[in-house]
Parts: sequence; C-alpha cells; structure tokens
Amino acid sequence: MSKHNTPAGMLAPLDVTTFARGLAALVSQDADLAQVVARFGPPPLWHRRPCFATLVRIIFEQQV
Repeated sequence: MSKHNTPAGMLAPLDVTTFARGLAALVSQDADLAQVVARFGPPPLWHRRPCFATLVRIIFEQQV
C-alpha cells in the first residue's frame, strides 16, 4: 500500500489535499501556470456525480 492507503500503482482519490499537492507539482514545473495561480488563486475543485452524463459534460467543456 502507498502512503494514501491505495494499492501500489493506483492513484490516490482526488480530494482537497491531493488536489493541492498536484497543483503545487504543476506550478513548480510551469512558470506561466504559477503566475496564473498566483494572480487568480487555485481553480475550484468541483464535485460531480460519477455518471456518463458527467463524462459527456466534461468532454464538451473541454471542446469549448
């Protein structure tokens, strides 16, 4: 098991802590993203129902 109590090789569940950790890793590697986060703050962590309709909405949102 990993430090997040998940089997080795599996991702930890996305929550406020893992989201912040991931964002910190990204901004440490991308100066432009770091400037955006510094100016506007971190993006929201939306909670959505885990269903096909949610998947379709996410895909549509990425296309716009």
